Amino acid sequence: MPGGAGSEDLLEAVQRGLQSERDASRRIHSRPNTAAVDMNISPSLIPLNTFNPMRLLQGVADAFSSRLDLERILSRLPPGTQIDSETAMRIAVSNEELIGFTGGWLKLEDDSDVTPIERFAIGPQQISSVVNGTSTHAEFVCQRLLTMIWDAAGVPNRRWRDFEHQIDRYDYRTSTIVDLGKPLVALLSSELRSFLDDDIANSYGRSMASVSQRVEDVQHLRVVTTYGREIELRVVVVDEVSGEVSEAMLDILLHSRSDANRTTYKVASALPTHLHQAMIEKLVSAI
Repeated sequence: MPGGAGSEDLLEAVQRGLQSERDASRRIHSRPNTAAVDMNISPSLIPLNTFNPMRLLQGVADAFSSRLDLERILSRLPPGTQIDSETAMRIAVSNEELIGFTGGWLKLEDDSDVTPIERFAIGPQQISSVVNGTSTHAEFVCQRLLTMIWDAAGVPNRRWRDFEHQIDRYDYRTSTIVDLGKPLVALLSSELRSFLDDDIANSYGRSMASVSQRVEDVQHLRVVTTYGREIELRVVVVDEVSGEVSEAMLDILLHSRSDANRTTYKVASALPTHLHQAMIEKLVSAI
């Protein structure tokens, strides 16, 4: 597990979260794909104007073996600009942009339990991360990043519990690979399935392929099948007190082309992993 200020108080809670997620994964025979979390936080809790950039870079490298996303910062500067990492980070701060990091991995329990990190970032009011794991892993990266930037500002030993009650909002995204037990077309109404079988597969579908001008009529040689590639749903949530309206995604996607008309899909939602897995359990039961 990455060491340093503020990390030890996280371990017990993280281990509980991971155990809950593992139990749910076993029940629905799923495996994690990606998990992301965005935390909206008060600017006063992120000491961007006083931290030492090189100390933060070193802390990130030691904890996660991640590197600064220098290309992200350079993409907003005139072409041909050449700057070092420290200058790039100070420019990002002065422009109120995110400081991003890419790659690396997270080790929480032992060297055999390694979770790849895709990217994470910190800015004036936001901390975010994307991992090839669960929401617990993604949250941990954000939590450690916040304590590390305080350490880089010369205030060591800050702990996550000093900040967690001051997070304004959490936004989650989770995707998992799961066997739904049926191909996607089986979820369609019987009337629509009949249309696909009778009118598309046995008639109109034969005219949908490109045809060589040298071939007069080869429709009788064509075999037509249909498969479901994705179902995209949007969930609209209205806060009856504030009137705020938010829209979230719930998608069922073909995992790969080779899985066409099989039963393995990627299910993605705007839920933390433990609720996402509970939802999938309900989905599998429903179909």
